[in-house]
Amino acid sequence: MGLAPAGAPLTIATLGAVGGDDQGIAPGLNNTVGQLGGLMMIAILPAAAGLSGHGLDGPEFAAGYETAMIVWALLSLAAVSIDRNNPPDRPEVTSGEV
Repeated sequence: MGLAPAGAPLTIATLGAVGGDDQGIAPGLNNTVGQLGGLMMIAILPAAAGLSGHGLDGPEFAAGYETAMIVWALLSLAAVSIDRNNPPDRPEVTSGEV
């Protein structure tokens, strides 16, 4: 699942939600937030799932992996819920603008 199906739509939504004056900062902020989110998930998700680096080849790992995927799914659902309940303000386009 990951970022592959969400990357382009997320970037389009981010850049489409800002006005002309902020078009320079929006891509940088979008990239920064994406990188920080990935870093936090690499650091936090294994700890939340109880994966410590010991016993990565047995039932402990399988149970931790299952927990990690459940936490990831819940976080994804929360993100979708937040997104659906807070649509971005879109600048109005007049008939003469493209």
